[in-house]
Amino acid sequence: MKGEVASMKRIKFFEALLSRNAGNAKAFDRDLESKLSYRGTVLVSDASGFTRITRSRGIIHFLSLLAQSYKISIPLVKSHQGVLIKSEADNLIAHFSDHWSALRCALEIQRAHSIRNSALPEDEHFHLSIGMDHGPFLLLEDDAYGDAVNLAYKVGEDIARPQEILITERLLQELKLDPSKFEGLTIIPQGEREAGGLKVELHAVSW
Repeated sequence: MKGEVASMKRIKFFEALLSRNAGNAKAFDRDLESKLSYRGTVLVSDASGFTRITRSRGIIHFLSLLAQSYKISIPLVKSHQGVLIKSEADNLIAHFSDHWSALRCALEIQRAHSIRNSALPEDEHFHLSIGMDHGPFLLLEDDAYGDAVNLAYKVGEDIARPQEILITERLLQELKLDPSKFEGLTIIPQGEREAGGLKVELHAVSW
């Protein structure tokens, strides 16, 4: 279903799951997967410095910085043909049918935040870490579930450092299918890391 729009909201999805049982599980799963399966690139950004900022300036100050960050990031997702899955807590999660568009979006998000920060005093700076993966997942209208979502989330929130973009090995392999687009791009191997109980080969993308 790559490129199609999912037609089920999260609340309906979980209501549907209540009718799954031992007798219908295989057919039930096939039916839901046929409707909701998607393959693409997932981008997850995570805000850094929550504890530091809230303790020094308060939660409202942090949330105001987060709102400004969303104002930067969400239009960039849309301009790169991405789809915002959701923004919750201090995460932003989006998916892209084109992996190069996803990476260009991540690069522009980090550059735009850097430009914003450079014009402000340090206590107004706001940094993001970004994790990205490519693979299958279930796509709803207002949420997504699956391996690519989980990995991008774990990498972006738990492993990537502030201002860093980390991509998985399988996303890198997708990018390598079009080597002509690598000009000017520096990718630095980070070795194997643990993400969600799995060993994952990661790479940092320099911007």
